[in-house]
Amino acid sequence: MTNIRLEAEDMSLTGYKTESTSVASDGALVSLFKSGNTQGTASDTFTGETGYYDVKVGFFDENDGESEISIEIGTAQEQWTLDEDLGHAGVSDTNKVER
Repeated sequence: MTNIRLEAEDMSLTGYKTESTSVASDGALVSLFKSGNTQGTASDTFTGETGYYDVKVGFFDENDGESEISIEIGTAQEQWTLDEDLGHAGVSDTNKVER
């Protein structure tokens, strides 16, 4: 099976800003930190072949608060609360999560 990677920083962003960091895939991530916003969206149109895909979402679950993220694909939606204490209040390999 071929892997297809979609990066949030390459999507159409509203509310987010892009930050460089070596621990993120492709060296960048999107963040609300210092953006002046409390919520944002990252959207894109998938141009791959029609079919079934295993989707993995990567994010950093910091221990300095609680946030909610969601992903919508067609009519399907998943939502997660980021509230784990994985030992770091910033972006780190220790709190990198994939679902």
